This record gives sequence, C-alpha cells and structure tokens, in this order.
Amino acid sequence: MTWLDPLTTKALARELPTRAEAMKVLRSGDDELMDVVAAAFKVRRRYFGRRVKLNYLVNIKSGLCPEDCSYCSQRLGSSAGVLKYTWLKPDEVISNA
Repeated sequence: MTWLDPLTTKALARELPTRAEAMKVLRSGDDELMDVVAAAFKVRRRYFGRRVKLNYLVNIKSGLCPEDCSYCSQRLGSSAGVLKYTWLKPDEVISNA
C-alpha cells in the first residue's frame, strides 16, 4: 500500500483531490513515478478502458512561419516533417474544425 491508494480510491469515486493532495502528486520524485503512473492508469482504465483519443492541430498556415522560434516545428528553416502550405481558405478551416 502506498500514499497514493487513498487518493486513487477518491478519484475512482469521482472526488476531487485537495490542493495538498494534488501538490503532493506534483512534487513526487522519480522514485515514485511508477506508483503515480500505476495509480493514474487505474482511474483511466475505469472511465475510459484501453481506448485512446488522438488530437491534432490543423494550422491555418503551416510550415511557413517567418519567425525563427527555436522550439517550434513551424518556424522558419525548421527541418521537421510538417506539411507546408499558405493560408487555408475559410471553408477548409471550418471543415477541419
């Protein structure tokens, strides 16, 4: 039994954690990571099973940004394999939304 068991039981009952409980999870160290992941999986499995939901972004303009922000795959000169296209037409934006 770990300190996460009561918190997992609480989550399975759809009860929100207290601020202190949430902070304890966020402050947990690397040695507790597997316990945190296992506890989160129990809750996820109860409410979502083994299904996975994928989300993705559709940019109105992709891969042709004139800025050079080093963290971004859309930036000028990026070698990321993103599609490159100019502005999408309004009807394309709406259909992708």
